[in-house]
Amino acid sequence: MIFSFYFLILIFTLIIKDSCFIVIPFNTYENNNKDISQQLNITEFYNYYFYNNLFSEIEIGTPKKLLYLTVSTTFYGLKIGHLCEQDIDSSYNNKDSSTFYRDSKGKITYPQYEGGYYAQDSLSFPTDLDISSKNIITLNNISFIFMPTNDENKDKNMCGVIGLSLNYYNYVERGHNIINYFNKIDIIHSYSYSIYYKNNNEGYIIIGKEPHDVMPDNFNQNNLRRTNALSDGYNSVEWKTEFNQIYFYINGEKKKMTDSKKGKLAIENNYLVGTDNYKAKIEEFFFRKYIEKNICHYEKVEKKRFVALVCNNDSSFDINSFPSLYFFHRIFNYTFELTKDELFLQKNGKYIFLVFFSDYNIDYFSLGKIFLKKYLFVFNQDTKTIGFYNKNLQNEIYIEKRSTLLKVIGVLIIIFCCVLGFFLAKKIYEETRKRRLNEINEQYEYNSYEKNNINYEDNKNKIFLEMPSK
Repeated sequence: MIFSFYFLILIFTLIIKDSCFIVIPFNTYENNNKDISQQLNITEFYNYYFYNNLFSEIEIGTPKKLLYLTVSTTFYGLKIGHLCEQDIDSSYNNKDSSTFYRDSKGKITYPQYEGGYYAQDSLSFPTDLDISSKNIITLNNISFIFMPTNDENKDKNMCGVIGLSLNYYNYVERGHNIINYFNKIDIIHSYSYSIYYKNNNEGYIIIGKEPHDVMPDNFNQNNLRRTNALSDGYNSVEWKTEFNQIYFYINGEKKKMTDSKKGKLAIENNYLVGTDNYKAKIEEFFFRKYIEKNICHYEKVEKKRFVALVCNNDSSFDINSFPSLYFFHRIFNYTFELTKDELFLQKNGKYIFLVFFSDYNIDYFSLGKIFLKKYLFVFNQDTKTIGFYNKNLQNEIYIEKRSTLLKVIGVLIIIFCCVLGFFLAKKIYEETRKRRLNEINEQYEYNSYEKNNINYEDNKNKIFLEMPSK
């Protein structure tokens, strides 16, 4: 009975281990708009370059057609329709798909999705990092929010949006999360996903397995540390974490942020949004002298509540002395670093500081692509955790394992010595006892012999008188 129980656990474990995972290969849409002026201002820069537009080409419908899917960590569900302003050409048309199905005749009344409705169709996804391997799985009846053509979106192109946030923010998105769907039909057995960049513009979204299972040569499970995602201050949780210290160095002296030290991981942005405290400190210790000399200045993004620092590209601006920005996380036991080469972009004769600042009083850093491309994280929508592989722990793990091994060997040696000592003591005791018994026996025999001889000699010399019988 016990054997059968453990056998079933083993089989179940093997099934989980060998379960499928979903791969969504992505590329980055680059805006090649020729209308951008040579005298690039910060508003144009923000509009064309601030957002990280990840997209993937997925086959959908019957017959199969290509659909561009974009990625968002602030949206929860899956929506398809005339949504994209980018110049993309999806060949999918829901009217031509024999597997397209409208769930109900009623329309969605929520303002953000007004005119839309729930629908289903078949979608195909790779199940291998080697996209050319043809390991493709087609899943039928995937439910999504469909946005048909209307007066407001008639100039937009057909595409989809995959939501990877932690929670739905309205009833419309509920029940249309693609990771939930994959688990519901037992294609995968985990709610984890990770965004892996293989170069600056391309990568994979891996759903259902963690990187150490998919790329064991690159990631070690022993190096994975997890922390809970944090609340947004209301009733929901976001992909936020809290660092123990955020700081930079000036002339060897650490300048720490004294306000909130939270960070929000936002892959849909290319750059960072910093806190007011960082703005004040980096201005005081680095930018102020350049601002006073009109070498650097703030520019406001029109129609957005953001400002950015822009500096002239001339010899008087010493970019090489700009201090790296550090984020120390105690649970991850790691200090993340963004250097001057990652925090500045040289464009049209200007240096643009890639940390934007909001007019709102935000209490966290928004960490975009320049952070998430450099450092891979593992997200889990079910456990609401964020994981990170600290490769620096390898030496610590080796030392810890070596120390544990030495302790085990030491204990085994002590046990061996105790056992050996016990048997040696037992053998010595038995030999001593045996020798003692032999000596006693020999002494006894000798004493008996002596006694018998003495009695014989005594009796031989004595005269015995026989009493007459009556």
